[in-house]
Parts: sequence; C-alpha cells; structure tokens
Amino acid sequence: MIRISVVPLLPFDNGTISFSCKQACSLDGFCEDLPMARASSIRNDPSLRGRPRRQDLEHRHHKLLETAMGLFIENGLAVTMDTIASAANVSKRTLYASYPDKISLFLAVLEWLSSEGTKAALSLPPDMPLVPALVRYGEALFDHYSAPRTAAFLRLMQKEKERVPDLERMMREEVVRDQVMPLVHYLEAQFPETPDDRRLFVAARMHVRNVIGEISDAYADGRVPDAIASRGFLQSSAEILSLGILRNGLTEQRDV
Repeated sequence: MIRISVVPLLPFDNGTISFSCKQACSLDGFCEDLPMARASSIRNDPSLRGRPRRQDLEHRHHKLLETAMGLFIENGLAVTMDTIASAANVSKRTLYASYPDKISLFLAVLEWLSSEGTKAALSLPPDMPLVPALVRYGEALFDHYSAPRTAAFLRLMQKEKERVPDLERMMREEVVRDQVMPLVHYLEAQFPETPDDRRLFVAARMHVRNVIGEISDAYADGRVPDAIASRGFLQSSAEILSLGILRNGLTEQRDV
C-alpha cells in the first residue's frame, strides 16, 4: 500500500498515544479540561495525572486540519502559518513542531481529506454481490467528490500545482491508498482462490478511474456531480467490469 509520510500533530506511535500527560500538557493549548493550567500545577496535582483522552487529542487534531483546509481554500498557499495557528487556537511552537512548513501542513490536509472523506463509505460488506457493490462504491465516490469542501480543495490543488511540483503524484498515491485499495480488499474476498492477483488491482483502479472520469466530465460541463443522475452509468460500468473480471479467468465466490 502506498502512503505519504507526514508528521502528525502530536507524537503518536502507530496510532497509539506514547507520551505522558506531563509531555502533552507542556504543549500550549492541549489541556482541554484545564485551558488556563500551567504544566507545573498539573504535575503537582495527583488527581490530574495520567494520559490525556485520545478522543480529545484527535478532536484537536481534526480541528487544526479543518481550520487549515478552510484557510487554504480561502487564501491558497498565501496564508501564513501564524494565521493558521491563531485561527486553530494552537501555539506557533506546537504548530511548527508538528508541521515545519506550510507544504507539509497542506499535504497533511490532503491526506486527511482523502482518508476521512471515504474511509467509512468505501467499506463494503464482504457478502455483498459484485455488481451492487461496484455501484455502491461508485456512489460513495460521487458523494465524496461532490462535497463542496472536496471540490474547493481540488480546485485549489489545480491552481497551486506549479508551486508544489509533486502534488499530482501525491494525489495519485492518495487515490490508490484510500479509494483503490479498499475495493481491492473487497475483490480479494470475492475471489479467495487468487490472493494478491494483479488483475484485481487493475480492475479496482479501472472502476475508480471510470467513476472519477465521469465526475470530472460533470465539472467540466458546469454540472454538480450527481450519483442519482449517473446511476445508469454506474450500473453499466459495474456490469462491464464484472464481466471483464470473470472473463479473465477468476472464479467468483458466489453467484451475482
């Protein structure tokens, strides 16, 4: 699976909190329950010792990324890190320690938008028949790309790609990780006799490209992408793709 390495807001270790309350509270603004407390008073109060709640830290992380995304959409890369820190109510020291420059924060927003916007929607039940699953997958992609903030951020990326030479490559990697690979995992469950078959990856990528192409055409025509209006396209694409998969010698686990 392809990933883009970005520095997290707080020192997580593989998604688990690996620092003490003392360390966390020494970061300005990250003691949610005691916003005016100093680190020394927290260390001296036994009732306040222990690890901060993970959901609080995640909430603050998401708030920062949402704030940064809104400011990027409004101002492009001209927005300053100081402005983002102030709007997100975090100290400049904390922000720069986590994201040393604007580009790293911009890419973190891209990764967060891609993964958060599609993670749940693209999780297909393994027992769902192939064609309905492909149609649902396409509908979820339509919903993601037609969301106003996604559309606005993608337009911003088109404007700023000259300032970030690797932006298009990174976006393709995000699409593979967050939108192609979940479909590959579903297909692997449908065809258990052919694990890690390259054809499954090709089929998943083809379906995602077909759907994204239809969405791009809608934007080019001045239309808002609409999964309901495009259901005929999604149904046809799913049926053609399923026939192609089966004709390539793969045996489905169940009848469709």
